[in-house]
Amino acid sequence: MLNRLFASRKRPFLAGLNKPQHIEMDISGSKLELDVPAHNDASLPEQQAPLSHFNLYTTEGFDPDDGTFSTALLMGRDLDLYAAPFGLSSSMGTISVKVAIDRVDCLPEGMTCLNPEHFEQVVMRFIHRLGPGGCKGRIGPRAWRLLPTDHLPWVVYEMHRDLTGVTEFTSHDFTRYSSYAVTPLDDRYILRIMFLNLGSPPVEFSRRVRDQICRSLKLTLSADLTRRIAEAKNKWPDAKISEYREPEQWIQPKWRNGRTSEGEPHIVILEAGSPAPEFKFEDKSNTRK
Repeated sequence: MLNRLFASRKRPFLAGLNKPQHIEMDISGSKLELDVPAHNDASLPEQQAPLSHFNLYTTEGFDPDDGTFSTALLMGRDLDLYAAPFGLSSSMGTISVKVAIDRVDCLPEGMTCLNPEHFEQVVMRFIHRLGPGGCKGRIGPRAWRLLPTDHLPWVVYEMHRDLTGVTEFTSHDFTRYSSYAVTPLDDRYILRIMFLNLGSPPVEFSRRVRDQICRSLKLTLSADLTRRIAEAKNKWPDAKISEYREPEQWIQPKWRNGRTSEGEPHIVILEAGSPAPEFKFEDKSNTRK
């Protein structure tokens, strides 16, 4: 209680930060482990309690999109932050932590997420959905970096609001950003850990929470997945993922809310933005004759 009472905007109080819950998930034979503070939003229940088991290879649990990606939520919880002058009962902001699996429905034949170069293209295609592709007004990737790993790459990046043309800023414009840690999980599947910041969580503190959770990430691969990763490495021995990327200079679309009562879609595009990046598949494998 004293930690919460004397918390500040710079160093807010987050219950369970130093004693997080250890979570384990069996994903078709591979095991994901991570340490996350318990859900502590008193006003809302946990969006999705952590699933102990999930089968990649069924359609159950996946929410299809527009033919590009289908998403299944494996965990979703909110971490409320407290500090003066907000008081003991009102949070200053929330970090929403989610674990999701995306099936890459748009991946062309012959490409696989187990190839690091193909995986990077999948990530960039997903990033486009948070910007021009989804009218979300986000730009990225920012702070792109790779986590140390012995097997599959983990890439961490941030998405921020596009403030082009904004003349009056609020604190929310800079604190409401999102972070992602992403890794391949199979030929057409990726695993995403999401950190969505709402309200006014201090940027450096929210990054500290993200990095602490990312350091706890452990993915133990199934024997079958380990074998197929080795096959992909043998087929594409020189394939690599970028260690650094600048934010894309995409043009955001102009749009308005649709008049659904008149049969219009929820979003009406007035002027198209940058198109989604195309997949590029050049056969650099060592199996060519």
